[in-house]
Amino acid sequence: IVLNTDNTKTHLSKSLAKFYVKVNNPSLNVVLGGLVGSNKHMVTNSRVLIDVELYGPEQIDDTGLIDEINVETSIVGGLVGENSGTITTSFFRDGSVINNANAAKKDGSLLGGFVGQNSGVILQSYAMGCSTEREDTLNHVSLAGAVRTIRNSLGGFVHVNSGTITDCLVNMVIEKAGTKGSAGGFVYRNTSSGKISNCIENNNIIITEGVTSSYYAPFVQVNG
Repeated sequence: IVLNTDNTKTHLSKSLAKFYVKVNNPSLNVVLGGLVGSNKHMVTNSRVLIDVELYGPEQIDDTGLIDEINVETSIVGGLVGENSGTITTSFFRDGSVINNANAAKKDGSLLGGFVGQNSGVILQSYAMGCSTEREDTLNHVSLAGAVRTIRNSLGGFVHVNSGTITDCLVNMVIEKAGTKGSAGGFVYRNTSSGKISNCIENNNIIITEGVTSSYYAPFVQVNG
């Protein structure tokens, strides 16, 4: 479990994270991943089965319980925070990915169910935490994992993609509370250099708690 640490030379293979991650006092510029904070080399056959949360000390005000922290920037992903290397045949499953950081920099908080920010390559990987069964007109939902934020935008699989994502799947609960930000079911923003091929966003469920100005896109929110 790594916070603000680079994987520049190590080839991580068949790694299994089983620890619960909570960050109470991170630095001003935070990169958090369930397995690796910043991957610049290769992650293969790896998996994370835990909750990955970025939040601050609990505080009480007249609106109730607040769980937040002020930072300059934050990047949070279920498996990897930021990826400029290669990730293959890996997954994040049955955990929740939460970023409640209040970033001073505009658009400075990135949150993805698998990777926060990708400029590298992601192949044959998935993030899963939501299963549904349909019976007549009722949907029975198991909320085993979610991508959640109070005030920021988010992506179900990746927040910002300027790299390549191929043969990947996301099936997470998108939980957006608060009145700001928006969501993309698979990627929030796919830049002009980003490439997504043969990927699936499956049965994402959007839970809105007090949302009045947010909007959603099933696959990509911003393309280009």
